[in-house]
Amino acid sequence: MRTLRLLAILGMAAAAAYFSACFQEPEGGSFGLEAVNTELCDACLKAAPDPDSLEVTIPEADGKSWPKSLGQLPVYYDLTVDISRGLNHWILGQLGFLDEILTYPPTQSDDNTCTWGPFIPSGLSPVEAQFEMTQVSDTQFDYTWSHRPKNTDGEFTAVWGGEITPATDTARRGVGNLYMDFTALQGLDPTWDASGRFDVDYDTYTDGRRIDIEFTDFVGEDSGYPSTGTYHYHNHADNSGEFSYIFDVEIDGGNSSDPERASVVTQWEPTGAGTSEFAASGGDIGSDDTFGSNVTEIGGIECWDELFGRTYYRIEVRFESGDPLTLEEEGDEGDCPVFG
Repeated sequence: MRTLRLLAILGMAAAAAYFSACFQEPEGGSFGLEAVNTELCDACLKAAPDPDSLEVTIPEADGKSWPKSLGQLPVYYDLTVDISRGLNHWILGQLGFLDEILTYPPTQSDDNTCTWGPFIPSGLSPVEAQFEMTQVSDTQFDYTWSHRPKNTDGEFTAVWGGEITPATDTARRGVGNLYMDFTALQGLDPTWDASGRFDVDYDTYTDGRRIDIEFTDFVGEDSGYPSTGTYHYHNHADNSGEFSYIFDVEIDGGNSSDPERASVVTQWEPTGAGTSEFAASGGDIGSDDTFGSNVTEIGGIECWDELFGRTYYRIEVRFESGDPLTLEEEGDEGDCPVFG
């Protein structure tokens, strides 16, 4: 049944890739600290965002295998963990570059900008790279990772970067944003498969960590159409949290120019017990002859306890008018955590 298959493909939202690179030492400039403004560059190092602070972490069960004694592994809990890992590949891969870059001494600086590079990637990469970090004001720093064709002396083109207002008492934490322009990267390196862009807005200092991510017209290696998705994550200081995401997805054999819109909202208590509410609408929803054109949405709810064992599950078809039709249900909804 197409309506049930639609729920199964919500997991396609996770874009998974990991950046890795090996660099030769930077060309040009000097490795001697006497050649740079050490006070400025030290301030840049303390302000650069910490990859660990931007990791999307969902409470997980210990161990690699799921103990059968806990019953059914919660499907949307598992999906939420998988998607968080996919997002981490993009964000932490990018910031992993940053940490590698900052292990090198800066090659040059002026009154407000420190520069690392150019870096010459090993292997067959057609580009070389440069990282710059600028102190815009007493409270703000901008940073940019740029590429240009290898072995040239032309202008660099920014492919990712961001800005941060650092915390005054905790190094590499603060409020800021970052982006990655896959289309610009693809224009410089034709071997790069993805196009589109993602933007991240974050606060890694106030009330735990808040991270908002948006993919715009993203086309991955295996994508058949551009997709746009938004992801909101907040891990509170008491370790409770929420992770919600809305994204485009297409069911098998559907119209790729009119994908469905899917959403999952997951919340958890400090113990790890939590709830996921999920839904899909638009696109081909309503064209299934099984339920008629009155269908507006397919969705449901899933809950689990502090051991991550499923306590309640429901899938239903929702109509433009009238009560929803329950397709599957198990457990007691009264066992679900209650969130304000």
